[in-house]
Amino acid sequence: MSRVDIFIGVPRAERTTVSEKILIDCDPGIDDAIALMMAQAHPDCEIVGVTTVSGNQTIEKVTSNALRLAEFLGLGDVPIAGGADKPLVRDAVQADVHGETGLGGWELPQTLRRASDRGAVDVILDTVRSNPAGTVTLVAIGPLTNIAQALRADPTIAQRFKQIVIMGGAVNAGNITPTAEFNFYSDAEAADEVMRSGGNIVMLGLDLTWQSAVPQSVLAEIRTLTGPVARAVEAWLDFYALGEITPGEEGPSIHDACAVAYVIDPRLVTTESACVLVETQGQWTYGQTVVDRDFSFELPDNVRLGTVLDRDGFWRLVIESLRSYES
Repeated sequence: MSRVDIFIGVPRAERTTVSEKILIDCDPGIDDAIALMMAQAHPDCEIVGVTTVSGNQTIEKVTSNALRLAEFLGLGDVPIAGGADKPLVRDAVQADVHGETGLGGWELPQTLRRASDRGAVDVILDTVRSNPAGTVTLVAIGPLTNIAQALRADPTIAQRFKQIVIMGGAVNAGNITPTAEFNFYSDAEAADEVMRSGGNIVMLGLDLTWQSAVPQSVLAEIRTLTGPVARAVEAWLDFYALGEITPGEEGPSIHDACAVAYVIDPRLVTTESACVLVETQGQWTYGQTVVDRDFSFELPDNVRLGTVLDRDGFWRLVIESLRSYES
């Protein structure tokens, strides 16, 4: 029986088994919100921290969104910590497809919850140090500034994480420039440092995440659900579809949710070993990921690169996550 099979039909109140501790570094963001929803819903995940980084919107807005999501999704006393307000060496870049608030289409309720007094880097360092090596998975679904800063403070943490699952980069594709994906373009220097950290890295780039485009049949199924979380996701998807373009598809791709889906059930993603380098100097290619499959640069493979997504399985997981909030 698979993890997905175990998940189906288990009331939230009866879920007690935890097998995967995850620390989520994010910039909510519509697809980040859906990723957080899935991680909180699944019985095999324990969110041990949420850190935010400037990306889809300003650090103030994405941190506010994370706090509201924590309240809305019932994250309990999980620490929420604000992080970098700009990249390591360049000016901040924000996306426009998530709207003025970063969560366009559905206004989350206000919350009295406040961000941790510790910053994102301290929460990352404290979390990985306070757990046995190899027991915490880092899910990085925004620009990698916080992660690079944490590695600068303690380079050994890369090897202490069980794995670092990154939504970012692409193979011969881009969504903010012809050659670069948004998260890596937002801070290519940080992405370069993380990719060279020696950690157990899984990279899910646009080639993989574009395969998550939402089918009309899934939208119809979501509309049959009645809970507030389902209503929020429906509204977010409708808004996201106005600006998020997936080549050859009608619906938007839920990029960041692919990273959480991989953690829950790695069989949903086919991967291959690869050497991935990040361009930080090119006038026209800044933020591009160069994938060397032929040992041209004589460098060792440093990532597991996502190539194929089980789209049907991915959306079954999203729907079952939503259903868990109905009870």
